[in-house]
Amino acid sequence: MGNVIYDVLTGRARLIDFETAHLPNLDVQERHADDLAVFLLDLLGCTTDEEWPELAEAFISEYPTVAVRRILREKLVLPSGVARLWWAIRTEYLPDVVLNERLRSLSEILR
Repeated sequence: MGNVIYDVLTGRARLIDFETAHLPNLDVQERHADDLAVFLLDLLGCTTDEEWPELAEAFISEYPTVAVRRILREKLVLPSGVARLWWAIRTEYLPDVVLNERLRSLSEILR
C-alpha cells in the first residue's frame, strides 16, 4: 500500500505506481484498469476479511467510469503460470480459495 500519497490538507489520496509497466498499445482505460488492479490486489493481500470489502468499495466508488470497471472485472481473474506467482507476491500469498472468494466479491462491488 506504499503506492498511495495522502494530502492531509486537501483530504485527497492519489494512487501512484511507478513499478507497473504498461504495454505501449494499451489505451488509457486499460492502463487505468491495470493500475487499479495492482492497488486492489495489494489491498486484498494486506487486509482482513472484515476490512477489505469496505476499503475496496470506498476506493472503487471514486472510479465511476463504466468502461474502466468492466476492464478491471475482466482482469481480476486468478491467472496461472508466472502471472500467478506475481499475484501471489502482490496478495501476500493468500490461499487460492480465499483469493478467489475475495475476487468474486470484488467483482460484485465493481458492478
